[in-house]
Parts: sequence; C-alpha cells; structure tokens
Amino acid sequence: MKIKRNILLILFVIFSNMTNNILAQDLSKLSESERNKKLIEIAKAVYQAPRLRNFYREYGNPIITEMRTKTLPAEDRKKIAENSKDIWYGSSNNQKFYIVYFQYDMNKERFDEGYAAKVYIWENTGSAFAIGLGNMTMLPVRNGKVSDHDKAATPVKYYTITYSKDVPNATSLPKTAKYGDIVTISLKTIISVAYDGWTREDGYNFDPKSDLTNGVILSDLTKSLQNQSYERIVQLKVTGDMKVNVSRYQEEYEAPY
Repeated sequence: MKIKRNILLILFVIFSNMTNNILAQDLSKLSESERNKKLIEIAKAVYQAPRLRNFYREYGNPIITEMRTKTLPAEDRKKIAENSKDIWYGSSNNQKFYIVYFQYDMNKERFDEGYAAKVYIWENTGSAFAIGLGNMTMLPVRNGKVSDHDKAATPVKYYTITYSKDVPNATSLPKTAKYGDIVTISLKTIISVAYDGWTREDGYNFDPKSDLTNGVILSDLTKSLQNQSYERIVQLKVTGDMKVNVSRYQEEYEAPY
C-alpha cells in the first residue's frame, strides 16, 4: 500500500508540473492575434473569480495595452519584488507586461474609473498578477486566482434613477448611479412670436424643492438662446434612489403693446 501511495504521489507531482508548464507560456512567441486571444482568455478567467461576481460585466471588446515596469534602484526593486502582498511581487526592472481593460455601458452606470476591470499579465510567463476594479480597488493575483490576503471586495452600491415622462432625452440619461454621481438635465424653453402678435411659449416646470427626491442641486444655470428662448441646465448629485419630476407646459399669450 505504501508503494502504491508513493506512485500516486509521483504521478500527481508530474501531472502538476505538466499543468504548470501548460499554463506558463511565453506570450512573445505568439503572433499578435494569437497573443491577444490568449491575453483575453487569461484575463477573463481572473475577472470571473467568484468573489468578483458582482463586478463582472460583458460589454464591448476588451482593450489591450503593452507596458514595462519602471527601472528602479536595486534596493527599491528588491523591496517591491520580495513583498508578497505587493502586486509587483517577483518583478524585475523593465519587465514587459500587458493590461487587458474590460469596458462597461456608461449610459447605464458609472464607476470611478473608465473601465469595469483591468487585468495585468506578464509577457514572459503569461500569468496574471493583478486585477484593478472600476471602483479603484487593486487586488493581487497569484497562480491565476485573486488573492484573499485582504477582505473580500465590497460591491459598490448603486441607486436607481427614475425620470418623469417629460424629462428631455431621458433615454440617454443614466438609470443607475452610485452616491455622489452627477446627472445633468437640460430644459429648453422655446419662445416664438406669430404674425398676429401672439406669443407661444413651450417649456418645462421643475422645482427642486418639490420635484426632486434623494438628490441635491449642485448648479442651476440659465443661458440665452436665439429669439428670446433660453436653456436651463441643472446638475443633480445622487444621494439615494433618485426621482426627477419634470412637467412640460405650453402657453399662448398676446404680447403687450
């Protein structure tokens, strides 16, 4: 039985080494198209880690950039390279790596960064070593897995935004946002005068005191347009599940003589 266990142990070690050799791949030996395909495959495997399920987004095509580590004095590089909690653990000067950026639909949500996630991958080994999230969280990656030396990443809380039917261009405005995000609405009042002297006014009513819920007015400016018309531009800060109630009106009146 002891001999059998030893044989199984040897086979396990051999298989593990074979697996590591397959996963470790010098990306410089691949064509550009093959390399990019492999980079996205590696990055997506990291991004789909269970602890990141609330962050994962499938939107557009990932963007790949090529970079190198900074050239630092030997002592500085050694401190970084020997710190197992640093994302640059094991790195050397001028070492080539890639960053794979995953995008998200900015019309539906907003992160602190212009990406949902970015994954760092070494060229010489094809192994991911860090992942950054759109909420400015950076996590080390070890052996293809997101490091758990810190607490699990806390998902960003997003609030819903509800617009009344009269809000102009509501379809292009964000429907969700996190605390502190800014939403800008544009309210144009068009004034036209007919040949008989009657004036028609087509505009919007919006009183922040009664027509805004879970939001704060950051700015409320009015600028003149042509023919006595004007545009009111309002910036709203999100503080919760926000409701914006705008009502459209039309008036006709005779200009005084």
